[in-house]
Amino acid sequence: MAEIMIVEDHALSRQVLTNLFTSLGHRVLEATDGTAALSLVQANHPDLIISDILLPTIDGIEFARQLRSLPGKEDTPIIFYSATCRLQGELSLGQKCGTCQVIPKPSDPQYILATVNDLLAKNGKEVSPKVMHTSSPYDSPFGASSLTAGLQLATLADLSFSLISQRNPEQLLSCASRAAGEFLNCNSLLTICLDDGGKRYYWGRSENCNCESSLSVPEAIGEQVMRDLAPVSWGPIAGSWGYGLAVPFTTSGCAYGWHCVWDEDKTAAYTDKDRELIMTLSAYSALAYENILLFGALNKNEKHLEELVEERTAKLKETRTELLNVQRLESLGILAGGIAHNFNNALTAILGHIQVAKIMSTYEEGVVRNLKLAEDACFEAQDLTKKLLTFAKGGRPAKKVTALGPLLRDTVLFVLEDSAVMAKFQIALGLAAVEIDQGQIKQVIANLILNAQQAMTEGGAILIEAGNVEIDEDSSLLLPQGAYVRFSVTDTGVGIAPENLNNIFDPFFTTKELGNGLGLATAFSIV
Repeated sequence: MAEIMIVEDHALSRQVLTNLFTSLGHRVLEATDGTAALSLVQANHPDLIISDILLPTIDGIEFARQLRSLPGKEDTPIIFYSATCRLQGELSLGQKCGTCQVIPKPSDPQYILATVNDLLAKNGKEVSPKVMHTSSPYDSPFGASSLTAGLQLATLADLSFSLISQRNPEQLLSCASRAAGEFLNCNSLLTICLDDGGKRYYWGRSENCNCESSLSVPEAIGEQVMRDLAPVSWGPIAGSWGYGLAVPFTTSGCAYGWHCVWDEDKTAAYTDKDRELIMTLSAYSALAYENILLFGALNKNEKHLEELVEERTAKLKETRTELLNVQRLESLGILAGGIAHNFNNALTAILGHIQVAKIMSTYEEGVVRNLKLAEDACFEAQDLTKKLLTFAKGGRPAKKVTALGPLLRDTVLFVLEDSAVMAKFQIALGLAAVEIDQGQIKQVIANLILNAQQAMTEGGAILIEAGNVEIDEDSSLLLPQGAYVRFSVTDTGVGIAPENLNNIFDPFFTTKELGNGLGLATAFSIV
């Protein structure tokens, strides 16, 4: 008898094959992974090796490649016995590794024994007469049904691991369809999956039935399957449908579609055992499919949470920067207020002495002119101290309810009088009245318009917009929730250099030759 090595990591599959060959008189060696198989094959001389492809340590393809490099093992026949969902493209891989044969899991015991028998005979090895000359390939201590059931059960266990490890839903469903086709040895199998109101089709074997008329029977029967969530069998139907079986593709929580198998050459209905096999496979694949959907949803939620955290972090950083600017301006305001107060007292004394000097002067032209220049300089300095005090305290606002639209128009037109710059207004109808200090808001508007005008040395147009807005809790503005009126000023000037944007509200910061750097700082302080 021959010495056969079985390389299989799943104990049930390995045991079924071992029992099959030992019952026929063969000696069987067992290995659970590729590395152990290489060690075992060097200590023994197997006549034939049956190996799975997906194995621990090294897979079946690498095991075969390394086996071919061992002295005296170059021509040892190898059979890849692999689950159907992994067979795509493995025929060519098997040929590259010098593999003699590739057969799918599960396969009929007769086919497995015939393949082994053929390879042993080609290599001049003794074949059991029990297999060679019997009229039935199942004349063994095991009955035909026991062998077939054992192989199918072992393959189901193996397949369940493969299905659960899938992360691509299309590969999973195609895999399940092919496996069901191999289990029942039918020539047509279709999985129909419901997805967002539509349908997706996964063919197990025959893919020549994609026309609309060919889908009428599985879709019609599928409606009954989905309604009752129970298997449906059918007998020969007009055309080329033959016997068929449809089972729901469901978990305990959701129905995702249905599997349909049929064979126009089949002469008898599918059995209860066939139905149980496909139902078991369907349960495995549906659970794996649901896991994929849940995994995808978790990834999507995780990505959304990451984006939300990034957005909130950016808002917090922006808010922190705003708070720091406000605190810095408050500190500068206190300092500026103290300086302006003392400076204003000194100016008042100087102006008083200048006025006394003017009265006591002899009206000499040079003296009077110099006193007048000194007086004008003091008035300018007093105006500057008023701006500093406004920046420091915001003044003492005398608020009253005001219609902002007319105030905007009057202030803008006054500032732009005799100017080459035009004003364009877009003020919303029904603009809400606001409670403001008219003088301070006029100062804010005037400073903004002056800045815009000075940025357009060759003339142009300034757009003034005003509208009602609602501030909610998600706003990045440091304002209480509620109703507000927002106005904006847009010019067509040269713009602000990016490196200066963070400094435009700083006191005494200016890019103008004659500017004092208090216009926008004062406007910001008032607001």
